[in-house]
Amino acid sequence: MLAGNEDLERPLMPEHLATRSAAPPATLDDPELLGTLAAAHYLGLHRSTLHLAVKQGVLTADARTPGGHARFRRASLDALRARIGVASATGETALVAPLRALAELAQAARRATTPDDLWRATVAAVRRALPGIDWVTVALTAPKPGDPFAVRPLTRHVLPDRVSRDFQRMRHTVEFATTTALRTLEAAICEDVAAEEAPAGSRRLARIWRFAAFAIYPIIGEEQAAGLLICISASPRRFSAADRTFLLAAAGQLALALDRAPSGGPRLAWEAPPTREGEGVVQADH
Repeated sequence: MLAGNEDLERPLMPEHLATRSAAPPATLDDPELLGTLAAAHYLGLHRSTLHLAVKQGVLTADARTPGGHARFRRASLDALRARIGVASATGETALVAPLRALAELAQAARRATTPDDLWRATVAAVRRALPGIDWVTVALTAPKPGDPFAVRPLTRHVLPDRVSRDFQRMRHTVEFATTTALRTLEAAICEDVAAEEAPAGSRRLARIWRFAAFAIYPIIGEEQAAGLLICISASPRRFSAADRTFLLAAAGQLALALDRAPSGGPRLAWEAPPTREGEGVVQADH
C-alpha cells in the first residue's frame, strides 16, 4: 500500500516547478539527508502525505539511494512547509490544496480534545481537497468474539436510524464495503453504485439512503485496522488517482491522531458518546 511504501514515485510535473533546496546536489553520505519517515516526522505529517507531495511534483527528492528510496534536506522540507502556507496567495490552489488540507488536518488533530474535534477536522480537510463529497464520517473498530469487523462511530454524527438498523441487521448475512475494507486493509471504492459491482449490503443502503458513490479507507495503525474513513457522494463521482492518494494520506493522519489520543490520555478517550434514538446524520457541508 502507498502508506507503507518508502520508494516514492517520480513526480507528475516538471522538476523545475518542484520544491527543492537551492544547495549543491546532495550525496548519500550527507548527514543532513533524511529518509521518508524521518522527513515526515520533521514536518509533523504522515509519510503518505509526503508521498502525495512527491507524486504531485510539489517536492523533489534531493537524493535517492541505489534502491530508489528518496532522501530530503531539511531546507527542502522547510521550503515545502512555507509553500503550503502561502499556496492560496500564489495561484497554486489546485496543486497544493490537498497538501494544505492534510497539513491542517494534522495540526487540528494534534489540538483535538474530543471526538467531535477530530471529526470536524476530518470533514474540513476532505471538503477542501475533494469538493462534492456529501457526507464524511470516521468509524472505529470494535471487534467482539465472533464479530471481528464490528465498528462504532467516532462521534454522534452517525447514520440515519433506518440505515443504521438495516446495517446492523444485515451485516452478518450480506457483505458491506466497510467489512471488505477492514478484512482486506484496502480501500473499498465505488464510483457509481447503479453501474458498478458493489457489495449487496452497500447496494441496499444506497437505495435506502440514496447515495451513488463511496470511498472507504481503512485507518491502519501498527499493521491492523483502527477504524474507517468513509466518504459518500449523492451522485456518481470519479475518484481520481490524486483523490485516492489524498484519502489514503488522510487515513494515515487519522491513524496518527487515534494513536495519540487526546491530552495524552488513554486510547478509550476517543470513545463515542451514547447516541440517542432519532439523532440524524450530519452532512459534511453542515
